[in-house]
Amino acid sequence: MAERCLEILEKYDFEVQQVTKGRGVFIIVTDMGKLILKEYSGSGKYVEATSGILEKLNEEGRIHTDSYIRNSDGEIISTALDESRYIVKRWYDCRDFDIRSVSDVSRAMSGLAILHNSLETQDCDDFKHEAGNPCDAMKKHNRELYKIKKFIIKKNYKTDFERLVIKSIDEYIDEGESAEKCCQDYLMRHSAGISLCHGNYNYHNVHFMDRDIVISNFEKMHRDYFVIDMYEMMRKLLEKYDWNIKLGHKLLADYDRERRITDSEISLLARMFSYPEKYWKIVNAYYNSKKSWMPVKNSEKLIKVIRQNRARWEFVATISG
Repeated sequence: MAERCLEILEKYDFEVQQVTKGRGVFIIVTDMGKLILKEYSGSGKYVEATSGILEKLNEEGRIHTDSYIRNSDGEIISTALDESRYIVKRWYDCRDFDIRSVSDVSRAMSGLAILHNSLETQDCDDFKHEAGNPCDAMKKHNRELYKIKKFIIKKNYKTDFERLVIKSIDEYIDEGESAEKCCQDYLMRHSAGISLCHGNYNYHNVHFMDRDIVISNFEKMHRDYFVIDMYEMMRKLLEKYDWNIKLGHKLLADYDRERRITDSEISLLARMFSYPEKYWKIVNAYYNSKKSWMPVKNSEKLIKVIRQNRARWEFVATISG
């Protein structure tokens, strides 16, 4: 990897002063400032359009992004001799998101609203792809839950994890089907704004300088409901905080201060929160691994999700309309 790193960096015009290894990336100190080099696995279909938008976001100055640096041939994606592909992106002297910090949580939601305000004004004609509506994902997950139930029932010997799944899965299948129906009914009768979204907005992709926010990893940017980004961030945060109702409403208020949340968006968000996604993620990961033995931590995760279920519904009830 180190040899490929040097091979790729030779394709750029900046002067390299220092190279250090980070988490899945190389951090490069150059005469242009701090940059990162990472392997790129996307299709590259929208990379040019994304590049222009990230530059505009940086120019606006309310948030900072890891915009792309072009190589000496003017290309964003650089290819090594072994056909592996890489991108170089702008980086900053910033720190990672502290999930235990309510201040970071609050700033991240405000930053998302600022991002959405900016993305709403960008030309998105180049982004033809729109993600399917959230009901389609629910429908797919529900089919998978049925398949997992049948798979475990047929097993002669069941692990503690599998016994826990069989004991609980019917409740979550019912929840999933109800959420899918409510979501479908709602979207048939209402509309929610579709624009460019980050596509992967979570606490791994939010960073902080003293007063500014850095948002990274826009490789999954696409046209979708703004609610998708909100749901992605809020669900993971609220799981960490045991679906604390006060925090949930604070997150919505933090977002609303920068960008007004419509009643339609709140209603769609509530229907998405009503889907037992974390439960599905855990049991689906088990099924796809096809392991007869599961680490203890997987059972602990499942127990935690089951324990949190009532709190999740209590929060949903406070925002349902």
